[in-house]
Amino acid sequence: MINNYIIGIFPAVSTFYSFKTLFLGRMLLSGTITKGVKLPSTMKDLSISSNFLDGGIPNSYGNTCSLRSLDMFDNNLSEEFPIIVWNLTGCSRNSLQELILHANKIKDTLLDFSIFATLKLLNLSTNELSGKIPEDNELPYKLKYLSIHLNTIECRILKAFGNAWSLLLFDMSYNNFNDELPKIISHISWCARYSLKTLSLGNNKINGTVTDFSTFTSLKILNHFENKLNEVIHMDIWFPLQLEALYMFSNSLKVVITNNHFAYMFNLQELYLWDNSLCLTFNQNWVPPFHLFKIGLRSCKLGPTFHTWLQEQNEFDDIDISNAAILVTVPIWF
Repeated sequence: MINNYIIGIFPAVSTFYSFKTLFLGRMLLSGTITKGVKLPSTMKDLSISSNFLDGGIPNSYGNTCSLRSLDMFDNNLSEEFPIIVWNLTGCSRNSLQELILHANKIKDTLLDFSIFATLKLLNLSTNELSGKIPEDNELPYKLKYLSIHLNTIECRILKAFGNAWSLLLFDMSYNNFNDELPKIISHISWCARYSLKTLSLGNNKINGTVTDFSTFTSLKILNHFENKLNEVIHMDIWFPLQLEALYMFSNSLKVVITNNHFAYMFNLQELYLWDNSLCLTFNQNWVPPFHLFKIGLRSCKLGPTFHTWLQEQNEFDDIDISNAAILVTVPIWF
C-alpha cells in the first residue's frame, strides 16, 4: 500500500497548468489528503476512486473553478456531509456537474446542496448518512441522477424534492423513510413527473396504498418492494404505459388485480408481485400487450385454473408461480 503517497503527488500535479483530467483509481493510495493541496486551475475531471483514503475533501477543491467531475467512490472518507458541501462551495459550485461519493463512510444527514447550480449527478449511496432531512432542503434544478441508496435516513421525502425538472433517476431505497406513498408521489410529481425514468423506494418503511402513477409520463422502472404498503389497489389505478419493470413484492397488499391495471402496457418486461395477498383475475381470453422476461408471482392467487395469459409469455427466462393455489394439471403448452 502506498501510504500517504497522495500527499506527494498532488503538489507535482498542480504544476501542470493545462492539466484537465486525472485518474488515480485503484492505486492503493491511503491516508488523508493534505488540506493545502491544490489542483491545476484547468482541472475538469478528477477520479481517485477505489483507494483507501480517509478523512474528507480539502476545501481547496472547491476553489477549482473549472472542476466538472469529482469521483471519490469506494474509499474510507468519513467526514460529515455538511462539511463536504461547505468545502466545495467555492467557485466550483458553479462548474461541478458530477459528485460521486458512494461506498464511503460519510456521516450526518442530507444537507441542502441546491447551491450547486450545475450539478447533474449526485451519488451518496452506501454511506452512513442518517437522521432527518431538514425541511428547507431542495435539489439543484438541473439534477438528473440522485442516489442515496443504502443509508439510514429517516422521516419523509420533502415536497421541495419535486423541483428538479430534469430528474431521471431517484433512488432512496434501503433507508428508513416512513411516509405514506401517496404523499411521496405527490411531492416528487410536482415537476419530475415529466422526466423521471427510474423511481426506487424499496426496502423502507413506507406505508399506505398504491397510488396512480400514470402521471409519470416517462417512468420505466418502478420499485417499492419490501415496504409496509397494506391497503387495496383501487380499480382506477393505472401504471405508466411505458413501464418496463414493476417491483411491488414483499408488502401486505390485499387486492384483486385485473387485466385493466395493465392495459396498453406494451413495454413491460419484468413483473414481481410475490409475497402479497394479491388475487390475479384476468379475463379468460385476455391477450397481454407485453412479453415478460421475468415473472415473480409467488404466493399470489392465480388458481384454481391455470392462467391462459401465461401462454402468451413465451420469452421469459425466469418465472416463479409457487404457492399460487393452482389446482389443475399443468397444461402441455406450459
